[in-house]
Amino acid sequence: MLGVIYNPFLDYLYTGIKGHGSYLSKNKQPPQKLPLSAPRPLPSLSQALIAVEWGSDRSQTAAGSKAESFLRLTGDPNHTSPVKGGKMAHSLRSLGSAALNFSMVAQGGMDMYWYVIMLSRSQLFTKAHSAQGDRLLVRNLRSGDLDVDHDN
Repeated sequence: MLGVIYNPFLDYLYTGIKGHGSYLSKNKQPPQKLPLSAPRPLPSLSQALIAVEWGSDRSQTAAGSKAESFLRLTGDPNHTSPVKGGKMAHSLRSLGSAALNFSMVAQGGMDMYWYVIMLSRSQLFTKAHSAQGDRLLVRNLRSGDLDVDHDN
C-alpha cells in the first residue's frame, strides 16, 4: 500500500509505503524520514497541539456535535463558568484538509488528530477506503513500520 499527500502551498510531498516508512520531501530537497523529531510522551492534553477538522457536513446536527466536542477538548473545568467535561487541551488547529492534518501528525508538528464523524454505512465504506493512504503515513511512523492495519 502506498500513501501520497502533497501540500502545494509549502511544496511539501509526504509519501509512505507500507513496511518501508514515511518521508517528507520539501522544496525539491532529499526526502527526510518521518517523524522529523523523536516522538515524546504527552503528559496531558493540557500540553497537546491537536489537529481538528469541521468536515463537509455543516448541518446543525454535525456542526453542533463537532463544536461541542471541540469545546470539551479546550474548555476549562475549573473556570468560574466551567465547561463540564473540559480537558483544557493546549490548542486546536485546522489546516483545512484531513490529509494535511494527518501529515502534520506524521511529521511531528501536531500531537494528534481529533475528528468527529457521523456517517451512514455506505459513507463509512467510502471514507474508510479514501483515507487509507493518509492513515498509512501515520501508522508507519507510530508503529515502527509494523503491520498494525487490523481494521481493514
